[in-house]
Amino acid sequence: MTRQQRKDIQRAVKQFVRRAIIYCRVSADEQENNTSLETQEADCRDWAAAHGREVVAEVHESFTGMLLWERVRNLSNEIR
Repeated sequence: MTRQQRKDIQRAVKQFVRRAIIYCRVSADEQENNTSLETQEADCRDWAAAHGREVVAEVHESFTGMLLWERVRNLSNEIR
């Protein structure tokens, strides 16, 4: 591998590492109604900006622990 190829790879890795996906989750309807998802996203965006990250996607979910477990269990049953 040439020196230039190494530099090109390092540059590409640095660009990739600077990307972020925001994952926000609440576990109860009351939390969702109190704009907890928006608060979480705002906090994550602030962190990303402070650390030089580009937010490329956001994921918002509202699941209780039990519903989340049921979802995982159902998906694993479908895989089998």
